[in-house]
Amino acid sequence: GIGGRQLGDVVIDESGVVEKFGVRPESIPDYLALVGDTADGLPGLPGWGAKSSSVILARYRHLEEIPLDSGRWEVKLRGADKLGNTLRTRMGDALLYRFLAQLRFHSRRASPTSSGMVCPASRSPNCARNSGSIG
Repeated sequence: GIGGRQLGDVVIDESGVVEKFGVRPESIPDYLALVGDTADGLPGLPGWGAKSSSVILARYRHLEEIPLDSGRWEVKLRGADKLGNTLRTRMGDALLYRFLAQLRFHSRRASPTSSGMVCPASRSPNCARNSGSIG
């Protein structure tokens, strides 16, 4: 799992999420919907990998903001026509996968910090240093 949560023994903040995944924390469920997450049983969409997902979600933060016509994308992606077709025909699946990723995220969620990041309760001292408070 990812998205402002514990990765192994490390709690990452917003800049860490952007550095590692190329998207802001609020886009992580959308990212997982496209790429998939075997640990959480999310298959993702065929052809959508980490690079294409991070590029598109850096520009359009959420699935429903991505134009269904790849010709209207304001970013250049290799295989854009095929990716756009997959997204257009499988948007329902992607929205379901995002919903499941959000449920999984919220089921693991401890308390939000003032920065909007989520820190596991077992790691609250790390969170306190980042936010100044422990929820």
